[in-house]
Amino acid sequence: MHRYPKLPSPLSSSRVEQLAALLLGAFALLAFAFAHRDVVTLLGFADDMGVIQDHLRSRSNGTLTKVAMARVFEPLWPGALMWRPLPLASFSLDAALFGTHVGHWHWVNLILHLASALFVGLLASHFLRSLLCSVFAGATFLVNPWSAEITLWLVGRFDAWASAGVACALWAAARQQGFDRWLALYAVAAVVAFLSKESAMLLPALTLFLVLVDCRPGVHSSLGANGRSQFTWRLWMGNVASRWPLVGLALGLLLLYLVVRHAVLGTISANAYGASSATLTDFVQWSERLGRHGAQFWLSVAQHSLAAFTIATLGVVLLFVGLERCRSDGSARAGLLTCGVFGALQFTGFFVGSALHLDAASVWSDGARLYYPAVLGMALFAAGLAFAAMQSNTRAQKETTVRYSIVFAGMVILIGALAVSQNAVNQRWSAAAVERDQSLRAIAAELRQIPSEHFALVMLADSMGAVPLFRNTQGAAIIEAHSQNQARETPLSHMVAMLPQQIDEWYGLAQTDIVPKIAARVGAPLRPTRYYCKEVGLPNLKYLGDWQATDLETWRAQWHLALQTHCPSLKL
Repeated sequence: MHRYPKLPSPLSSSRVEQLAALLLGAFALLAFAFAHRDVVTLLGFADDMGVIQDHLRSRSNGTLTKVAMARVFEPLWPGALMWRPLPLASFSLDAALFGTHVGHWHWVNLILHLASALFVGLLASHFLRSLLCSVFAGATFLVNPWSAEITLWLVGRFDAWASAGVACALWAAARQQGFDRWLALYAVAAVVAFLSKESAMLLPALTLFLVLVDCRPGVHSSLGANGRSQFTWRLWMGNVASRWPLVGLALGLLLLYLVVRHAVLGTISANAYGASSATLTDFVQWSERLGRHGAQFWLSVAQHSLAAFTIATLGVVLLFVGLERCRSDGSARAGLLTCGVFGALQFTGFFVGSALHLDAASVWSDGARLYYPAVLGMALFAAGLAFAAMQSNTRAQKETTVRYSIVFAGMVILIGALAVSQNAVNQRWSAAAVERDQSLRAIAAELRQIPSEHFALVMLADSMGAVPLFRNTQGAAIIEAHSQNQARETPLSHMVAMLPQQIDEWYGLAQTDIVPKIAARVGAPLRPTRYYCKEVGLPNLKYLGDWQATDLETWRAQWHLALQTHCPSLKL
């Protein structure tokens, strides 16, 4: 079995580089901690409420373990195309350990994000053999501003588990040399990813990318005598053949996952949201989607801190200034190609796949977590650029010092800019948490005052900017508010919530005399008799009156007028 040559450890770097790496890593960790200073005060957004209530209910019933085991054999909810037993089991662990101290449930999300950053750094370290560039890669991932939906939104844990598993698996794949412990680690990490989210189905393709571009000298002979990369079909196949245990395991695990998925869900489709797919042959539609995804990727963050992204651009320019003069030797060039090319392939391949599968318009309000895995490729590519810029074809101490200073300045500016943006994004979530808590207090206060013969319908905000607020919580929000004062015999006996986009749906529900089914009490009216809305920033619900529309257009017009007058932030 062919073995890798003995390569120098990143820890053998000069003391100056070690100190620079220590300072950069400490800076990134402090910036990350500062950006997440409010995390334990966040009590759940949107889908979080239902997840928290379900698991706390199971805890009180003593069925946490039973429910977690049952999730292995059933979809996320009846009829869903999502099979995610591992994150759901971790929610059960949260409920068992922290109970109603919901803010502490975020620790698992934070640890998983930190683990992903660590594995990204280790992967860069294996390719580049540079401690500073490795820390830079991990720091770039750690403070990336696309992570808010992973670290601050509990249901972002599905993506957090999957991404950590994928990052760990790729690190193991880079070190694998046959039937060794790294192959076993790859298998474990891949299983973790597959048990977490459908996006893990990309792992075999990423593994193949990694094998194909691994062109370090002495590894798979993908370098010519002059030290330059010779990417050819023959050498690519040689790479795959020499790593057949890894490639075979990746494909085998994917096949096993698809079999299990079909057994549990009745299909292997990963189109969990029912989005229409595009094809590469439909170039116009695909290119339009690709452009929208690219715009969404940047605008989802730039809208929060445009100045920070201006500074980030300067940081990238500084890296390119160093790169322009780079004259690296064959070994350095090979490390750059392996890390940088793989990072670029992973980043662009992710967007190509997203454009084929999902229209960016469907994730415009939130959805930054969709792009979270792509940041892995971005971090590796940035580390590859920095590594190339640090190389010099001269032994002149002065030029080397200047080059290192320029590159280190670029690293610090880029990490600082990303950290500023991450903090700006996270503060939007903290502001949304204030609105969430204020809304629930307002609902709880109004529940005490609704006459017993009435039933209220309250319109809440779906989101606050890019932060999901009360989406998918029409019942959970009222249950959460009811738990604050137990004003009624049952949580939904006198009120339920709706969102602006459900205006037509609720007109239809009202025609079916839905209220007795929701209220589950004697004497409940057939239809809602009181209407409310909650204006963002105000402490109380606004009473809108009552109307029984005879047709859909009248219903829409009445709601439009009422919201325009009392809750202008709610748009139909």
